[in-house]
Amino acid sequence: MFHRLSKRQQTHQSSVWSWSSLPWISKDTDNLQIVLEIVKEDLPSIPFEYVRLFQIEAAKRMAVMGKGVPSECYPEKMTITESERYWMLSQLSWQHDPCEKYHTALLVDPLWEISPLMVISSVITRSILHPIELFFGGIGKSFRIFFNEIPAQWQPIMLIVIVLVFLLTIVMLCGYKIKLPFILQIEPKTSCKTKSKKAHDSIDGHSKTK
Repeated sequence: MFHRLSKRQQTHQSSVWSWSSLPWISKDTDNLQIVLEIVKEDLPSIPFEYVRLFQIEAAKRMAVMGKGVPSECYPEKMTITESERYWMLSQLSWQHDPCEKYHTALLVDPLWEISPLMVISSVITRSILHPIELFFGGIGKSFRIFFNEIPAQWQPIMLIVIVLVFLLTIVMLCGYKIKLPFILQIEPKTSCKTKSKKAHDSIDGHSKTK
């Protein structure tokens, strides 16, 4: 009896191990770990992001209410010109009703406009996009300073040179080669074919030794 139970337990453990070793399950586990790491890093920013979104919504409502009660809220006090204008806008425009917008800002608390999911998505989006904005903003500022030091007639030529150097760098890093017959040939020290051939030979030699 004990032998059967131990055998069944070993079979269960082996089946669990085989399921967890499947590629798609391990891949999903890795993705889940990445998401959890992002959430853990962004967790301290959630209260600050909530306060920021709350203040933005409150500022929008103060801007709407600061304009006063719209004349559309009192149709009996509107002139013929204002009534015709309001009717045309309501029929031909996608704008919201000014009276509805005013009462929404007056009666709806900004607290209920900000959901937890909105805060979390805003935190994740800003944590990803803000460093990218800083990076490209720094690059743009560097290029602006660089071209300010170059005469205007040389700026197009320098721009073409920079683009060509950038493309050549990418091509060389990817292991490709550029060849112009009788003029120019640029390639890595060890080409991709040589690397693959060496790797194939080493695998064959290792298999033969076995």
